[in-house]
Amino acid sequence: MTRRPPSRQDNEGSNYQLDTAFQAAVIDLVRYDRAYARVREATRTGVKRYATASLYRERFLAFDELAESLVELVERSVDALEGIWRWKQCSENAVEDTKTFVWKGDNFILTFVRSLDFMRDCRELVEWYGEEFPLDANPFMLSSSLLDKAADRGLQISQQYSAARTNVLRAALRLHKPAADDEPSIPPTWWPETRYPSELRRRIEQSEQEILRELVDARWLVVQGGGRTRGPITIVGAEPRDVAKQKVGD
Repeated sequence: MTRRPPSRQDNEGSNYQLDTAFQAAVIDLVRYDRAYARVREATRTGVKRYATASLYRERFLAFDELAESLVELVERSVDALEGIWRWKQCSENAVEDTKTFVWKGDNFILTFVRSLDFMRDCRELVEWYGEEFPLDANPFMLSSSLLDKAADRGLQISQQYSAARTNVLRAALRLHKPAADDEPSIPPTWWPETRYPSELRRRIEQSEQEILRELVDARWLVVQGGGRTRGPITIVGAEPRDVAKQKVGD
């Protein structure tokens, strides 16, 4: 069956949907930026409190403000990512080619991946979370970073984008991690993810799958061993995309 070419009205309707989705994504990104600024400030404040604390209780509470602000940031992050993917879904029927969402002059997805890497330079924060907590390419602040998830799928960061520092302890722990059918370990109560509601965790998992796909498409991730990807890579355990089912502005 031959499809008719899109009419002018079709193109105008598609472009309107694209513009609406773009504006909604921008609103989400502005909210993300505000939450990110609060995390930066809470990190500075927490580091000072931790460094000057004379009692263990004071140290234990030093990063409470940061913990709360991280939950908000992760929520705003998922909102922004879902907004970008809704925009991309709309672009499939639009005249314009919209594969990359540029925010502040850069591909937002690529900058987002390392947006919290500054924390690894905060000695007090590293001490508080523990050496086994990943602070490299971990924008959702989970016990497993995006690089960990990529490695589990046979992928690694390409040399072009590699800026990671080897954490010997974490590398050793990953080599001896329990099998998939073993009972998963429970993260320490002071790690950020323990504060995430179950619905947020579900949305994070879906966002991670989409991010990994985009990183493969951008050659940020490649097949382990120096190979290059050819065609789409199946992400093991990926769930079907459902962000497109949501209406723009929901």
